[in-house]
Amino acid sequence: MEIKRRIYLTALIILSWHCLSFSQTVPLKVQLLNITRLSDSLTRANSSEKLYLQFDKPYYALGDTIWYKTYLVNASSLFPADKSAIVYIDIANDSNKVVKRFSIPLAMGRGWGNIALNETEFIAGTYTMHAYTNWMRNFGDDYFFNRTFYVTGAAEKNWLINKQVSALNDTNKPSVNVKLYFNDQDGTPERNKPLLLNVFARNKHLYKQTLATSANGLLDFNIKIPPGAAGLTITAESANGDKKATIPIGLNRPENTDVQFFPEGGNLVAGLPAQIGFKAIGEDGMGASISGEITGSDQKTVAVFKSLHNGMGSFNLDVKAGESYTAKVLLPGGLNKQYPLPAVKVTGTVLQVINDPLSDSLQVSVKATPDLMQQPHSYFLIGRARGIVCYAAVLTLRDHFVNRNIAKSIFPAGIAHFTLMTAERRPLNERMVFISRSDISIQLQDSKYRYLAGDSVGLKLKVTDETGKPVAGNFSMSVTDDALIKTDTANSENILSGLLLKSDLKGFVEQPGYYLSKTPEAARALDNLLLTQGWIGYDWGKVFDPSVPTYKPEQDFRVTGNVTNVFNGAIKGTHVLLFSKSPGILMDTITDKKGRFVFDRLPKVDTPVFFIKAVNKAGRSFNVGIKVDEIAPPDFATKKASSPAPWYVNSDSTLINYSRKAELKQQQEYYKAAGHLLKEVNIHAKKIIKGSKNLNGPGEADQVFDEKDMEKAGKKTWLDLLTENVKGFREASFKVKVHKQVPAGGGSFLTRDVIIDTFIHDYFVKGKKAVFIIDGIQLDSAISIPTFVDLTNYLNFHNAEDIKGIEVNESGKYSTNYIREFIPDPWTYNPAYLDYAYIEITTRGGNGPFFGNTPGVYLYKPLPLSWPKVFYKPRYTAKDMVNRPEEIRPTIDWEPNVNTNAKGEANIWFYAGDKPSKYTITIEGTDWNGNFGSASFKIKIGGK
Repeated sequence: MEIKRRIYLTALIILSWHCLSFSQTVPLKVQLLNITRLSDSLTRANSSEKLYLQFDKPYYALGDTIWYKTYLVNASSLFPADKSAIVYIDIANDSNKVVKRFSIPLAMGRGWGNIALNETEFIAGTYTMHAYTNWMRNFGDDYFFNRTFYVTGAAEKNWLINKQVSALNDTNKPSVNVKLYFNDQDGTPERNKPLLLNVFARNKHLYKQTLATSANGLLDFNIKIPPGAAGLTITAESANGDKKATIPIGLNRPENTDVQFFPEGGNLVAGLPAQIGFKAIGEDGMGASISGEITGSDQKTVAVFKSLHNGMGSFNLDVKAGESYTAKVLLPGGLNKQYPLPAVKVTGTVLQVINDPLSDSLQVSVKATPDLMQQPHSYFLIGRARGIVCYAAVLTLRDHFVNRNIAKSIFPAGIAHFTLMTAERRPLNERMVFISRSDISIQLQDSKYRYLAGDSVGLKLKVTDETGKPVAGNFSMSVTDDALIKTDTANSENILSGLLLKSDLKGFVEQPGYYLSKTPEAARALDNLLLTQGWIGYDWGKVFDPSVPTYKPEQDFRVTGNVTNVFNGAIKGTHVLLFSKSPGILMDTITDKKGRFVFDRLPKVDTPVFFIKAVNKAGRSFNVGIKVDEIAPPDFATKKASSPAPWYVNSDSTLINYSRKAELKQQQEYYKAAGHLLKEVNIHAKKIIKGSKNLNGPGEADQVFDEKDMEKAGKKTWLDLLTENVKGFREASFKVKVHKQVPAGGGSFLTRDVIIDTFIHDYFVKGKKAVFIIDGIQLDSAISIPTFVDLTNYLNFHNAEDIKGIEVNESGKYSTNYIREFIPDPWTYNPAYLDYAYIEITTRGGNGPFFGNTPGVYLYKPLPLSWPKVFYKPRYTAKDMVNRPEEIRPTIDWEPNVNTNAKGEANIWFYAGDKPSKYTITIEGTDWNGNFGSASFKIKIGGK
């Protein structure tokens, strides 16, 4: 394909030079060839990577496990990635706080693993997974893989709520009508029950009212919308307080629908025909169906339009000189609103591409206004795909327009990007089209027509290419129970839409799988998407002026850093030791002339904690500085998810059934683990913190967190650590007046004293003000906070790796010694002296509040590595099928590493569940030449 493309490209440039412009000089051809070589060489040297993850199912419950497969490919070739072998995964909650971070190792761009959704790290709600490599960070987070999923609360006892929200057409008093239907878990309406409602906007309390449900469990009421509110939250609580629900209210008001118009190629030009794409997005970020008409300055209709799919569509317009155009749009709910179209340019060019799915060629047309033909200009028409130039031609517009039929075969599958630019390398028009290819064909040949409950299901996988030849490749397979899991294989993202479409577009793509469904309507919708969606990776400015990548690719897990002296100079030839307690690891190396050290070929460790120590020839540590290379994670602040909908709001029967079964599964596992219930025996092992200056003695405190707790916390700040672990710890802010010296004015050097308002932060433990003691030295006074200490910044500056432990002394038993030590004249009784909690923090250096790392020693806790685990497949006997508890298996089987042989075949087996049902089998994967396949099948278990 590469040789064919390059021969075709060279011949085309020469042909264009001779046939289109006899007056053209040789340097133009040379310039175009130079642009081609520059673009291609940059892509090959600094090509990004693309990432896709397949999951075993679309949603989960607390206590579940997420099983996933990772496919990492080079963006230009789509071959398995050769730059990176480590993928990072960050999981953020609906408040955009990262709750879990880890990394996974890859081999030939493939990796798989699992994530346990335990209740210590997760709660019910919406989560977004961000997956990326260090190298991908050079190209922006639009290249990252993102997936949003919901976690239900398996043990939640609550109503089932059906929500209906509609805007009220009252422009003077914006409000919405809310209908909430409350039902018990068995579907019985909550009839004639008083419920206390509280309404919030941005955590601000707006209303409080008690309403009674109707005979069918309905609450029907209106809510006024405060200015600037993006959404509301309602809490509903029963009279006796045994049930409480949170219901987010999205404000999808028609008048706030965002409608934008995008001329093909970028501009409306007088006298030149135009195709115009449009996109309508509601407040909820989803496409909104619209229709309307285009009028000129005389208010006459010149075009009509209607969205085709997800609020997008297109129409043709004969653009007139001196005109201004307005779109009169009919929005959802019957509201009419007007939007101006982009201004008409007096002179310019347009680039149009017709991509007929039934044709083997693209029809490309370049048109210009008459003034540009009076003195013919030369242009470059360049077509790129995956960053590689596949087509290039020199054009001279002598006859108002140039038409070309360009063979699709010279482009690889995916998005092709056309640019019309001047001979001075200034881009004028751009257009994207999608080149479709026959995908890898995945067939599933089951060995039996129908299976019984508990049967061994044997399947033969057969994979072929577009010509029917067998394909050797690597695939992953998920089998889910339709009674518990509702899949949308037609519209959701798959490996094809993920790597060929979504990864090259900016922003959110709704229902990405739909666009590759190979129907005439889907083809038109895909073209509308490419008319209206921004693209990534095609910045010509970076081609002509490339920057040096900031982030390096990582081939393996290693620990690197440098050793410096007190003057920050490099120390060469120094011995550096790395050791770990569990598992036992001891490695050594010597720094190079730049003071650098490297530890690689490390053994498999899930949650490593390394102690790194610089020693002299005698094996003793000395006063040097050690710094380990640590890269801060990306900031996903701009990727905040919208308000989540709890599982019990507007749930379908499948999700409700899944949540109930998840709760039952948790109960079964609890009792299975518990066995016979015995009399409760509490065993308390005292935690001892070495080097503690605790006035009561090490470990003698109300709450103690030792070195193991610090290792688990890793890089959490002290403030996060205290907030999440210390019972009763909270923050409070107070406005106080302070004196400040400011210039007196008048050109003198005198100052004057002014009083200003400022805020200070105090922290409390169970209502008692916290006093921080660092290695026995008081950080803040119990009477007042020193002005040189910004307590919040201090607590956020240090992390758990800096300390050995924390001891909280808040009861009278443990605070007495601290009162004697830190309160002036403690024997003069003052009840206020008992209102303090003393938090003793022991650092690794032991040098008090203003400390650094222990000289010559560094504690390094990298991200946990996720190593693959085997999915458990129960095997049944006839005895097992009798008098056994109900089996709950939403995911029946997960096979992350299915390899087809030279015949394109692979055999897979699993055991069916114990109940009649239908299963969905989803298989995705790739060969080793950048081709992908995705397929879904149904099989029946039991029944007639």
